[in-house]
This record gives sequence, structure tokens and C-alpha cells, in this order.
Amino acid sequence: MSKKAILVFNCGSSSIKAQVVDPVSGVIYFKVLCEEVGSKGCFLTLEEEGEKVRLECPMMDYGQAIDKIVSQMSASLKSMLVGVGHRVVHGGSFFTLSTRIDANVASKIKECIPLAPLHNSYNLLGIEKLQKAFSHLPHVAVFDTAFHATLPKYAHIYPLDFLLYEKHQIKKYGFHGTSHRYVTQMIAEKMGKSVENTRFISAHLGGGCSLCAISGGKSIETSMGFSPAEGLMMATRSGDIDPTLFSFLHQTLGMSMEEVVAVINKKSGLLGVSGISGDLRDIEKGVDEGNERAILAFEMFCYRLSKMIASYFIIVPGMDALIFTGGIGENSDRVRQRVCSWLKPLGVSMDMAKNRVHGKGYDGEISDEKSSFTVCVQPTNEELLIAQDTFDLSRD
Repeated sequence: MSKKAILVFNCGSSSIKAQVVDPVSGVIYFKVLCEEVGSKGCFLTLEEEGEKVRLECPMMDYGQAIDKIVSQMSASLKSMLVGVGHRVVHGGSFFTLSTRIDANVASKIKECIPLAPLHNSYNLLGIEKLQKAFSHLPHVAVFDTAFHATLPKYAHIYPLDFLLYEKHQIKKYGFHGTSHRYVTQMIAEKMGKSVENTRFISAHLGGGCSLCAISGGKSIETSMGFSPAEGLMMATRSGDIDPTLFSFLHQTLGMSMEEVVAVINKKSGLLGVSGISGDLRDIEKGVDEGNERAILAFEMFCYRLSKMIASYFIIVPGMDALIFTGGIGENSDRVRQRVCSWLKPLGVSMDMAKNRVHGKGYDGEISDEKSSFTVCVQPTNEELLIAQDTFDLSRD
């Protein structure tokens, strides 16, 4: 029986990730990362059959990078493909589920570019290039925003002039939906429950951070909003701040709106407070060295995260599990310990030994028998879920 695989593409603003993956077993046959696209430092890292190769590609533009990735795929690898899955950041109000791509779908993705100008334009470029390269295969778009289409109106409408919602669809869209959906499925399976009978709070913590309240497998609240800048303190994003600061920075301090947006998105969060880095590993090193601003950044990150998790308890009463995922959520036992210490009044009791090994060997569980609900670590795998959605829709 011949192998069947899905090519999964994730086109970011300055990087491209791609995998050829078996949608059933999860086996990865080919993996590539292209970073610093368009710069002198542009390079490709290729992994196949346990071997890793790095190719320097200075000044290679986005289209050339996609062509280069496709050219590195062997004929046998290409022959395994039964579909191509594309991560698309923003589906606007058009898309509530993963969708096979045709001309109309591509047009709607283009209409969403103003909602995510740094991402959707590159997502669309990837779709266009790969549809030409693999014109014989079905292509599927999997949207970060789609999982949050189930938010009730009282959760996704902002308390602004209602005309802004009616005429311009200004509302909370939410992001990281594919990750939140994946860990929901995995933890439900580990707990021996159907997804429809679970209640979770999922914390995706990485460069970007978001919470999601999930009831019966559906998102009912999330921390990111109209853009990924809302909500939690992140690597370089501020998260929730007083919106009048925008006008203060612009009118009183004389910043241009472009500078204001750059401050909020690229010069705030862990980087802005610590003055060191947006990488939590560097912050933790600074904490160990006694750096006061690193200590402050770490405490602020954990405090604001804990406060928001606590507020979600009223949304999912009788919660089954608090799930940590993403680069920080999966790997920082220190963040998890600090957050769970803040949550003790709500019945959290952590097993320190399990937490130190990130729940490995314990099905991800890091809470003890005294905890009023399960606390667990679940590695995310957005690429696999994109592959599964693509495989399912490719057979229709």
C-alpha cells in the first residue's frame, strides 16, 4: 500500500515552515524552515530521514524561497502527496471551518488582508505559488480564527458604537485556534472522555500568548481579539493596555502612528520591561543573575497570566483541566509553578516532581491528587491538525 502524505505550509511574515506529514500516523517525512526571508542572512534548514542540511540563500525573496523549498522535495516525496494544507491566519467573518480553496475562497482570503496585513498577504502568496506547483492536488485553508467562531455575541462584540460591528465587523476574532483545538482533542483522549463532555482552559504560551475557554470542544472565550496584540503580556507585545495611551504617545510624545504600533507589537512585553530579550529563556537567566528588570518582567508575565486564567473560571465551571502548551507552556516549569502558586486559592495543587519533567511519563499531568482539577502539559502540533483537516477535506 502506497504512503499518503500532506504537504503543510505555514508562510509567516519573514519565515516559512513546511512539512510533509502522514495525517494518520503523524510521521514527518520532510521538514523545512526558511528564516530571514529577503535578507542577507536568509537560509534554509532541511530535515529528511534523520539528516539535517543548511543552505545559505542570501537575499532570496518570498516567491523564490517557496520555489526553492519545492525544488528540494524529491520525486518520490512528491508522489506521496494527496493534498496541500495552508495555515491562514485570518478568516474574518467568512470562514468558521477549514475549507477547500477555490477562486472564491482565495478572493475572500484576500479581502481579509486588512485584518492581518503582515500575515494574510504572505499566506495568499504561498497558496498561489503552491497551486501552480501542485495544480493536480486539492488545497485546503486552515484558519487560526475559525475555532473561535463559536464565541457567543456577548463575548466577541466590543462595547463600542454598535455600527462599527455592523458595518465593519470590528469584533474579537481570536487566534491560535488550531493549537487550542489540537490540545483539546489530545487531553480529552488522554482523560478517556469525548470532547463534547469536557471543559478546559488552554494556555498557549510562546512568542505570542493566548488563553481559550473551551466547553464541549467549542471555544467560548479567548484572550486575543481583533488582533493578536490584545490579551496577555507576550514576548514583544504589550497585551491589554489603556487604549488612550495610543493618542498620548502620538499627540503628546510626538510618535507617528507607525511608531506607536511598533512599540505595542515589537518593543513591549518581556522585551520592553526587561530591556534584555523577548525570549523567556533569557529572562529566566536574568532572574537567576538577580537582574531586577528581568525579575519584574517574569513576575508581570506570570501575574497577568494568572489573573486572566482566574477570570476564566466563571466561564467554565466544573473545569476538567488547565492545559499548558506552546514553547513556554511546554518547557518552562518555572512559569507553570509560579502561575499555579497564584492559582492556589482556586484549588490548584502542583506535583513539583512531575512539573520538573514537564509531565513526561505521566500523560502530561503535573497536578497532584489534592488538586481540584487536572493541570497538564500538552505539546501542540498544529501541522498535524492542518494535515488531518486537509486529508479529510481532500477525500470529499
